[in-house]
Amino acid sequence: MVRSPDPAMSAPSPIIGLQLWTLRAQLASDFERTLETVAGMGYRAVEFAGFHGHSALQIQSVLRDTGLSAVSAHVPFDALDRRWADTVEEAHRLGVQQLVVARIDTRRALERRYWEEVAQRLNRAGEVCRAAGLSFAFHNHLAEFGRIPGTRQRPCDILLSMTDPALVSMQLDVGWCVAAGAAPGGFLRRYAGRISSVHLKDLTRLPQWDLPMPANQASEAFHVDVADVGAGLISWPTLVPLCRAAGALHAFVEHDMAADPIESARRSIGYLKRQGFAV
Repeated sequence: MVRSPDPAMSAPSPIIGLQLWTLRAQLASDFERTLETVAGMGYRAVEFAGFHGHSALQIQSVLRDTGLSAVSAHVPFDALDRRWADTVEEAHRLGVQQLVVARIDTRRALERRYWEEVAQRLNRAGEVCRAAGLSFAFHNHLAEFGRIPGTRQRPCDILLSMTDPALVSMQLDVGWCVAAGAAPGGFLRRYAGRISSVHLKDLTRLPQWDLPMPANQASEAFHVDVADVGAGLISWPTLVPLCRAAGALHAFVEHDMAADPIESARRSIGYLKRQGFAV
């Protein structure tokens, strides 16, 4: 019997970019030179996590000079209520294509009702983005892959089932997904068409913890085990094609707490280039 080829293996790979949170200290010190360095490594796309006091005109100038594309930007969850219209307008001026809520308030993470409320807020935010010609997504950390007590439901499943696919997609952080004990390959297959981008971060080992746990404790425990892409236990040659097959157009390298952020970003893209993935 001849097996049919896996369509994921024949799909084009997502464009590799860099989540600039990785280089937040360097950007705060020398914004222009840091982005020049990023472009020199071979990255074509970047995802912002703050603009370090620079105006849209200043950032547009730097992006034009470096040839980088500001594909997306992370914004805080509380921006949805207080200043969402201004946030969307600023992104529009920058030429950003997608806004991503980067960290959802998880103090009520164990309540299904809370995640239902979050889903409605995401839908409303997505409507504002669509009117401005932008797309909108939410980004997972650990809590989204925990279980609601007394059920088999996970917040990520609630959010994806209760948000409008035309308004809200998901940015899958592979590192947090794996750390939560979930299988990213299975998740990507299940939610093909709902994943607009991914974060690539590796782990040296699977963290040992019991979910749920407080977000600050999870963050501290998780960051000890983060590694450069290709330097940990995740099988990227298998996973990256699945990301593109699930609909992810971009895959952003990220290392939250690298000892040497510049070299970390360089090593990660070097590994992905050697694997033949698009940059």
